[in-house]
Amino acid sequence: MQPRAVAATIVSLGIAFAVVVWMGRIANQPIVVETPAGPKGPSEDERPEVVKSGPKPKAVFETTEHNFGTMMHLSSGSHTFLVRNEGKGPLVLKAGPTTCQCTIGELGATTVAPGESTEVELKWTIKNPAMFFEHTADIWSNDADNPTVKLKIEGFVGLDLIIKPEGSWSLGSFAKIEDVSFEGWVLSDLHPEMQFLSAKTSDLFSVEFEKLTDADIQKKHRAGVFSDMSFPEKMPPVPLVGYRVVVKPVKEIPIGQFSYDLEMTTRLNDTLGEVKHNVSIVGVKSGAVDFFALPGATWTQNHMLIQAGDFDAAKGKTAVIVMFVRGGDQEFQVTAVEQDIPWIKVTTETQEKVGNADRVHLKIEFPPDCPKVIRTSSKPAKITLKTNHPEAPEIALNLSFASQ
Repeated sequence: MQPRAVAATIVSLGIAFAVVVWMGRIANQPIVVETPAGPKGPSEDERPEVVKSGPKPKAVFETTEHNFGTMMHLSSGSHTFLVRNEGKGPLVLKAGPTTCQCTIGELGATTVAPGESTEVELKWTIKNPAMFFEHTADIWSNDADNPTVKLKIEGFVGLDLIIKPEGSWSLGSFAKIEDVSFEGWVLSDLHPEMQFLSAKTSDLFSVEFEKLTDADIQKKHRAGVFSDMSFPEKMPPVPLVGYRVVVKPVKEIPIGQFSYDLEMTTRLNDTLGEVKHNVSIVGVKSGAVDFFALPGATWTQNHMLIQAGDFDAAKGKTAVIVMFVRGGDQEFQVTAVEQDIPWIKVTTETQEKVGNADRVHLKIEFPPDCPKVIRTSSKPAKITLKTNHPEAPEIALNLSFASQ
């Protein structure tokens, strides 16, 4: 039987969606009628009237759900659902409402004779890059036992390149570089031929990478290493290819909070070519020096942050941090100070020893009539102390304050 088409189009904020019912004897192009944004579909008054007596239709769908697996963002797809009339009377079909904020084009009532079948085609374009895709469309009928059939399309929006974790790779807080390393992942949902080409960062770190076997990918996927396990029933498909990337410190890192760029280069395929992606290697290097704040200041170890608080710029302020320094074969000295705000005076005074530790006062002086400046913990001032200590040649400090 040659089909003729009447089409319904659904326009969503995140998804373009269409319902097409193919019927009849004459082949025509689909007729698509779009309506402006507003109602989510036709009103209940437009439902086909169910047959309550006499020969009754019976709408039987082979399936009402379709999972397309993984598709690329902005790609389009379609799926055809088959419905049979296994009743004694004519089956009347009409497109009903849809989910989400969308509108539906008018689908003219169509009739399926007893024993005949027709196809309902759902079309979609993935416009929303959210990981999980799900959309439904109602088909109304005059079948009293099955007046509404909800058809569902679902699947996942695959990514060309996946970096896990995203943004920053944290080594945490550590004293000895040999005690720490970080393991990250570079994956692709869509390109099994993806290659990891190179990694570039500071010479303070080594970066090693290796391709995962299919068995490794399956195992780590089941363990939730690559995915959010909050919704296990919606766990995405297994990545097609993956690499393990291991970062290790190989040289002494200055004491304090640190952040270094790591640039990774991959080749997705011959068409898309090389792709560069950056993450930050972050952490806090502790060691031979402990810090404590005297009244008037606050010390935050995880961020190596001195918080001097708010003060009157006309009066100025002095904040004091006590440094307890252990080890070394000579008395601890600060040999140089580097800072990004030159009018702040930074000095050190050696006090009496406490046990086997040198006690040093680090003084941060904001002079009277200083400029009115605000430096927050997210955008602090920077102070670097150069020392004669073999385990702490540099100490990187952050400083927040508000002179008003």
